[in-house]
Amino acid sequence: MPRIAPTLFDSITRESVIRRVRFLRNAYRLDWLVEQACFNQPALDCLPDEQLGALLRDLETARECIAEGIPFEDADLIRSTADQLPDFDSA
Repeated sequence: MPRIAPTLFDSITRESVIRRVRFLRNAYRLDWLVEQACFNQPALDCLPDEQLGALLRDLETARECIAEGIPFEDADLIRSTADQLPDFDSA
């Protein structure tokens, strides 16, 4: 019998986090940050709890950057999604 991975969030907390992520994405035009986090995932709802929590923290940081005029690059929010691709270097 396969083991079920433990979760960080109960269903109510998970749904609250997803709603907050969607709110911040829409209110602050942070679609790119959500897309970055969901790279290789079919949808936001498919992110594991750890990645969902990290995304919410990044979105809150991005919101603060916007309010304080701090570039996203300075807050290390822009990451390469190429690192998540398979290694195609075969010689």
